[in-house]
Amino acid sequence: MKFKINEKYIVKSDNHNWILQVVRSESEDNGDQYHNYYYNNLNTLINSLIARGIRNSDAETLKDALKDVEKIVNDVTKAFEPEFEVKRIEK
Repeated sequence: MKFKINEKYIVKSDNHNWILQVVRSESEDNGDQYHNYYYNNLNTLINSLIARGIRNSDAETLKDALKDVEKIVNDVTKAFEPEFEVKRIEK
């Protein structure tokens, strides 16, 4: 399984772990595109992603920090939503 949360985060899984891939900045270029963080369950990964978003936020007020959290939650929710394409079949 692999899905993109936003431009900075990708979630993958293998047989044993959930993996949060954080896109490296160009200044960190050492051949790898991502920092990989391993979690034993998806809930822990999502909580870590939200905490990471709060720690890296430029918010100066609690209200601004909550807006940042809301954006992360929306990104995660959107990433998990199934995408459907409905086509009309002509007879």
